[in-house]
Amino acid sequence: MGQRVRGIIFDVIFVVFIFISVFLSIWYVDRLKKYQVFPEAVFAYLKGISYCKKMDFTNGILCFDKAITIQPFYAKAYCEKGRLCELSGKLDKAISIYSKAIETNPRYIAAYLSRGKVYVRKGIFKAAIDDYTTAITINHRSDSVYCHRGIAHRMMGFYNKAINDFNKAIGINPRNIQALTGKAVIYRIKRQSAMHNKMGLFHFVKKEFDQAIFEYNKVIMMSPRFMAAYYNRGLSYKERGEFDQALLNFNKAIKIKPKCANAYKSRGNIYLKQKNYARAITDYTEAININSRDALPYYKRGICYKEINESDKAIFDFDKAISLKSNFYAAYNEKGLVHYALEKYDQAHSDFSKVIQINPMFAEAYVNRGTVKVKQGLYKSAISDFSKAIEINPDEVYAYVSRGIVYMSIFKNVQKACTDWKRACELGNCRNYGIARVKGYCK
Repeated sequence: MGQRVRGIIFDVIFVVFIFISVFLSIWYVDRLKKYQVFPEAVFAYLKGISYCKKMDFTNGILCFDKAITIQPFYAKAYCEKGRLCELSGKLDKAISIYSKAIETNPRYIAAYLSRGKVYVRKGIFKAAIDDYTTAITINHRSDSVYCHRGIAHRMMGFYNKAINDFNKAIGINPRNIQALTGKAVIYRIKRQSAMHNKMGLFHFVKKEFDQAIFEYNKVIMMSPRFMAAYYNRGLSYKERGEFDQALLNFNKAIKIKPKCANAYKSRGNIYLKQKNYARAITDYTEAININSRDALPYYKRGICYKEINESDKAIFDFDKAISLKSNFYAAYNEKGLVHYALEKYDQAHSDFSKVIQINPMFAEAYVNRGTVKVKQGLYKSAISDFSKAIEINPDEVYAYVSRGIVYMSIFKNVQKACTDWKRACELGNCRNYGIARVKGYCK
């Protein structure tokens, strides 16, 4: 019984073997027919080459067409015909012909290389890089293909990738002049770009924003993927109040480097300034996702939540900012404002006191704490805070307004109230002084 089973298994294996052998034989013969080049086709091809040397492109194309008619899978003939179209400026037709060559022989490197060169001429760099990459997978020892892919990368601004390609080309052929030259050009561009970027930063620090933008423009012309130049130019436009231009530059910086937290923060700052809180929150959240140890985006996002009355989220963000930066007095100040709006005066008082403890010269905190003290009935202490704010900053308009209100409404000291409101009016806030004059309290 066992011998019979073994015999059946052997017969099945034998049949499968015969079937595979026949299939491979048919496939091989078909491949031979497909890629066999007939003498007549070779003669027409060589005749076409001869016409090309004489610059007779018309007859050259006729000969290549004849070679292709005789042998439809003659990839070399397609490539030469494509080259003539390329020389004649018929780039789209050349691409079509090179594509036909690739269709006839998907492993013909010259066709990928030639089509890639045309794509570069047309500015379709990604398609060119795809062709060069395919050619490299077929033959990774071709220095010419690495060199041309390096050129395409350089023209796209991918300088590190270009240098890597040039290095590979030089590793294969140390005398590849095109690769050596391309590498040298990139190093020169990178040096010049870095220099102009530094000049831009120098002008930015001096608040010479026009000159800074001029320098960043130079950088971007030389290095279109120099992320820092777009970011820095965006900051310059922001300082000039040109927010739309700033946003365009921050968008470009993010596109080049999607993990640039500073670009998200800066773009969020513009949205915050424009009161586009939803977008600002999105950007600050992205910045937090990239770097969760940075206190600033939590603080800024907390301000957004405060403005849209999401108090719990605002307080959470301010607390998080403070946990990351214990002396972040601005976060304490904003948290105090939220507590004040929620009528949690004791907590607000504590927040503003913490601000003053960290930064005793922050006049706004004294105004805020004084305002809380008025709500708590601590009027004399409130006046002391308003007076301290004025001592620190004689132009702190709200300190004059608030102190005047306490003098008038609580202590009935009309003279001091009018003096404070008059000073506030000189600083641009005339509401209380105007009302008091109409009612005859102030002259």
